[in-house]
Amino acid sequence: MSRIKRISEVFEETSKFKLKKDRISHLQANQSVLMKYMAQGAYHPGVVWLLPKGVPPHKSANPLETEMGLHQELQRLYLFCKGGNDSLKQYDREKLFINVLEKLHPADAELLCAVKDKRINYPFLTYALFKEAFPDWLPDKEKEDGE
Repeated sequence: MSRIKRISEVFEETSKFKLKKDRISHLQANQSVLMKYMAQGAYHPGVVWLLPKGVPPHKSANPLETEMGLHQELQRLYLFCKGGNDSLKQYDREKLFINVLEKLHPADAELLCAVKDKRINYPFLTYALFKEAFPDWLPDKEKEDGE
């Protein structure tokens, strides 16, 4: 049985393509629900993260000892966004986020922190690239944004 690629692996591979059309093809060939959540978490204005900016202090998992990917934590990500569970106390939300980070492969933990801060931490993986690859995932940007 083949192992599911971590989303950070897919994004790293995508960022290495020189041509935009190849990056788009690679994203489309590897699309998943998790990829959609990552793109929307980073670039959709309607997704509001209820966590402080930056990388919280946490123990990084040993990459050789973990195969835990973000796809396995997907069902918990709603807890960290506005409208997900607004009654959750902020301290508990932040503690849960740290617990998720500590289970993940370090590259996926780093990606999740970047997405929470409304960006994707791989070259060329921009709003414009995801919008072109998957037009229905993200709303059109306003004209004044310059894109």
